[in-house]
Amino acid sequence: MEYVLTHTLKVTTTDFANTGKYVDAAITAGANGVERIVFGLTKDAETKYKAESLAKATAAAKTKAASLASNAGVLLGGISSITENEFSYNPYEFYGNNLAVRSESNSQVLPQKVDVTTSVTIVYKLDQ
Repeated sequence: MEYVLTHTLKVTTTDFANTGKYVDAAITAGANGVERIVFGLTKDAETKYKAESLAKATAAAKTKAASLASNAGVLLGGISSITENEFSYNPYEFYGNNLAVRSESNSQVLPQKVDVTTSVTIVYKLDQ
C-alpha cells in the first residue's frame, strides 16, 4: 500500500511585491512544491470595484438607451425598472509547479490584472 500525504498552507497578504520571498521562505522551511498562487480581491476592494463598475454600467446603459431613442425619433423618459444581472471577477491564478524545483531563491511571482464584469438592465419609458 502506498500513501501520499498532502499538506496545504494558505497565506493571505496584500504585499504583492514580496510574494516571491514568501514562496522562497516556504521552500526553505521544507515545502517541496507550490501548487498555485491566487490573486483575488479583498472584500473591501470587491465592494469598491462593484460600486464603480455598477456606476459605469448604469451610465453606459443610459447613453446607449438615449442613442437608441434618438435614432428612433422618440425621447427617453423615466426609468421603469433597473436590474443588476451580474457582478463577477476571475481571480488570476499562478500555477507554480516548478517553483520548488528551480527555487534557489528570488522566485518571481508577479500579480496580474483582475478583470471585473458587471451587467445591468435598465428599462426606460419612452416619450413622444
